[in-house]
Amino acid sequence: LNQSRAAQTNSVVLEGDRQGNYWLFSDNSEIYLVPKQNLKITDNRISNTKDLFDCQDYTEQNYDKFVLIKPAVLVAQGNRNWQLKEKGKLQFG
Repeated sequence: LNQSRAAQTNSVVLEGDRQGNYWLFSDNSEIYLVPKQNLKITDNRISNTKDLFDCQDYTEQNYDKFVLIKPAVLVAQGNRNWQLKEKGKLQFG
């Protein structure tokens, strides 16, 4: 996960990693990002996760209990890079 400042806006750029914490999938019109199954979003990961998802009701006690409400939407930026187009949503609890 790389963040860069361009033209007064924050942009989040993701780079492919087979050992990463998220999966990408496409339905031919959009590219989606979702957390891997059984991902534990600890305090170490919550900052990056919040860059990609709105995290509702997150606490240190419920870091491994979340439901994907909406996947993040990405735009391809070359062969193995993607830019965040729209944040997803996770509900913790």
